[in-house]
Amino acid sequence: MKNKIEANKEKIIDMYKENIFVANIALKYGVALGTIYRYLKLWGIPLRPCPRHKHQKKTVKKDHRYFSPELKARMALNSQVNNKLVENIEYFKSYDK
Repeated sequence: MKNKIEANKEKIIDMYKENIFVANIALKYGVALGTIYRYLKLWGIPLRPCPRHKHQKKTVKKDHRYFSPELKARMALNSQVNNKLVENIEYFKSYDK
């Protein structure tokens, strides 16, 4: 026996193609929103993008912190020291094998 979604397949597809919101279709048939989406995808119907989540370009946040020249030099020195430590650790790991 078919469930109520499969039994009303053509009606649901027609409602979706008439631009009726999936939430309203789900409410009419007493199922969850994801159930309607899952069946539409299963039936090969191309899904519309959600109007709330339009694909917009995301802006890249820039770092607006100011570092003094002395602090920049100290950070560069720390990076060099850390890189040497990582090289040593990798050397010892390869030596242990």
